[in-house]
Amino acid sequence: MEPTPLAGAADLDRVLQQHEFVLVAFTADWCGPCQQMKPALAAIASETDTVVVTADVDDCESVASDHAVRQLPTQLVFVDGELVEQLVGAQTETRLRRVIVSVRQ
Repeated sequence: MEPTPLAGAADLDRVLQQHEFVLVAFTADWCGPCQQMKPALAAIASETDTVVVTADVDDCESVASDHAVRQLPTQLVFVDGELVEQLVGAQTETRLRRVIVSVRQ
């Protein structure tokens, strides 16, 4: 499974209500580190039960603003609809997996 792009705030609300574990990756097409993270996000999406969604900050400005995203890439981890972790900057697949494991404990 590939990361799913968000269409907006209502789309994020729906995803958070329907899934227990959600990783939201705030990205942009013009952001080099965001592009470098694509394989790691794809691996997390396909190899774990964490739902991975991407929010392009140019298309989802209000979502980025609502979550005080100031730098790219930024990843937010939600458990049962609650924000439990925020990561700023490019993350490796290993780091993302560690965070996902830690929030499940």
